[in-house]
Amino acid sequence: MGRSGGLNLILVIITVLAVLFGVGSFVLNNTPAPAPNQSARHANLSEPEGAAGRPGGQTSNPGADTLIRPDRPPNRPVETPANPARPPESTPKLEIIPAAGSPGDSGDARIAGRVLGTDGKPAAGATVIARRANLELEPPQLRDHDLERYRDAVAKFLEAAARERRVTSTDAEGRFVFQGLDARLAYHLSASTEGASGSAERVAAGDSPTIILASEGLLRGRVQTADGKPVTSFRISTWRPQRQWEARTQTVSDEQGRFAVPARPGAVLCRVEAPGLTQGEAQEFTVGTNTPEAVITLGRAAVVAGTVRDAAGNALAGANVSLGARGEGGGRRGGWNEGGWQQGQSVTTDSQGRYRFDSLEPRTHTITASFGEFHATQNIEAREGDNTLDFSLEAGARVVLKLTGASGEPVQADEAWFQGKGGQWTQPARLPSREPGRVEFAGLRPGEYTATITAAGWPALRKQITVKEGENLFEYQFAQGATLSGTVTGSGGMVLTGVGVRLRKDDEDAYGGWGTGRYAQVGSDGRFKLGPAEPGQWKLEVYVPDGWKLVHSSVVTLAVGENTQNITIDSAGSVSITVLDENGAPMPWADVQLRGEQAYNGRTDQGGKAVISFVAPGSYQVYASSRALSTRTHTLNVRNGDNTLSLQLQKANCSRITHVYPDTQAARLGVQVGDLVFEYNGEQVTSWRSFSQAIRKTRSADDVVMLLERNGQILTFQLKGGTVGIEGADGVR
Repeated sequence: MGRSGGLNLILVIITVLAVLFGVGSFVLNNTPAPAPNQSARHANLSEPEGAAGRPGGQTSNPGADTLIRPDRPPNRPVETPANPARPPESTPKLEIIPAAGSPGDSGDARIAGRVLGTDGKPAAGATVIARRANLELEPPQLRDHDLERYRDAVAKFLEAAARERRVTSTDAEGRFVFQGLDARLAYHLSASTEGASGSAERVAAGDSPTIILASEGLLRGRVQTADGKPVTSFRISTWRPQRQWEARTQTVSDEQGRFAVPARPGAVLCRVEAPGLTQGEAQEFTVGTNTPEAVITLGRAAVVAGTVRDAAGNALAGANVSLGARGEGGGRRGGWNEGGWQQGQSVTTDSQGRYRFDSLEPRTHTITASFGEFHATQNIEAREGDNTLDFSLEAGARVVLKLTGASGEPVQADEAWFQGKGGQWTQPARLPSREPGRVEFAGLRPGEYTATITAAGWPALRKQITVKEGENLFEYQFAQGATLSGTVTGSGGMVLTGVGVRLRKDDEDAYGGWGTGRYAQVGSDGRFKLGPAEPGQWKLEVYVPDGWKLVHSSVVTLAVGENTQNITIDSAGSVSITVLDENGAPMPWADVQLRGEQAYNGRTDQGGKAVISFVAPGSYQVYASSRALSTRTHTLNVRNGDNTLSLQLQKANCSRITHVYPDTQAARLGVQVGDLVFEYNGEQVTSWRSFSQAIRKTRSADDVVMLLERNGQILTFQLKGGTVGIEGADGVR
């Protein structure tokens, strides 16, 4: 790709990110701060943002649905009240002005709310954005280096993002309103002013939310070399101390080496990566008002490059070269390193067997090269500048598969797996195709294998092969396939969902057949479809995915073409759970758990309903959760047949214990799964996140008191700080 093409790609990516995170604060260059009434970055980073409101409450955004203007339009005459004796209203009435746009939802409902600033006072002129909560809008990804297709996808994404959002502004009292909403839906709202933002999620149409803004800031600075020259292109990552998982990374291109990245006020850690340069440890800065410009100085990096060749000196294209020893991080595409997320932990050799790491710290590094089943590890004392490290590996045996269809036409393989005689799966290197219907693999050890080969539209091939030194040629022909469809029902004709159906040969192990079309999940209507599969006799099996428990097995004979088989199973107890959100609307994709002598998990469908089948009769503690919402724990006595329950989510106010590790503080103290922790070391625990934060503040020498609720009783535990030995989730007392 030329310089111009690369620049255009960067601009396209920046445009997508600007839509997602807000142009006002996603600053990649030395851009002035946004003017008042412009949109700043929202607290909900997944929320696409719109254009800033214009003076007078107007907007240039074509997706805006309703706008507010508390004042009268110019030249409108003052109307005389119909009843002069009636006192005037103390609060001006909001005037709703329709705007252009065509979101996919509509109706006669509205959301009218307020925005409060960081001082608790009404926030006038705040930009407020709304989109329906069930909107699926994901930014496109660049695939197969197809830049033209990517540009088209970006254009469609930007068009949909503009069309599906509603944008308005608050009046002098901080009030806003959206109308024309679907009364059946909930909406995600976000509000922003210069330097502050906030959000309210899953607001039901018809509700009156209050959005409270929190301060936002910018970390401004410059990146330079040791001699003071600006670094004009780099990647910068920022995160709060001890919160590496929050790291935000963006690419900066600026002639003066300057950057401005969004960050919360307070301490922030910063790491910069640039080709040929290294920072060493991440630096800490303070974000606030009138803070000095951050200066990050990069030193000269160690560049490690070389080749990977076989014993005969031939280049090995497609070999993997990674930092670290095999089994100790070698092979990772990215990972944590000294407090920050590091990319480039693994690279692939080019067609001449070459590799290169260009931004390593000058120190001793362990590097591993792998090709198929063979690998070699070396240490290098990398100094500033260029360093060379070459590898020589065994290339192993080569397997060539020539594949044709039922009529002799070439067929291109999708995947091929090789399982050794002892059951182990090998990882050979797939080589570039040289002709249609031919696929090659290298890096296999000689021996006996079971090869499973798949191609779209054909039944998978499963062949026993013997691989010898050198090149091994195998020619196979795909047969015409058979499909099998039907329904799975339980006792009394009840439709069973959440179960898996598959076809399996007698000599296949319990986990065989993956990726071959011979496994399918039963749909919400109880139907399934398998295939294409090889005609002949098969075992037809039904599994409960939770624990991979076999609940049915029968024998079917398949003929070429379509085949039908319905399955009826004794489903024991079936639990149907409806999960509602805070406003009583069905909540899709909520997690549901049953805990008793056995544990069962489920997830609600788009209608807020989860069906868990094959539940052993008995007493269970049942609860559901979704994001920061949870339900109270309910007791359900499950009997054979249908069992129903309705749960309503609410904001979490404690943390529920979901797992206790053996031989830990929690296990020795008698902490149990299902306990609700609401106080730790004097701090209120309102979620699993707050519980984790409180634990991290303590040290192993600290004496700590933990309060929890179990079956309505309050229990007090004395323990030491640091690791407790539990896993948890958000809970409600």
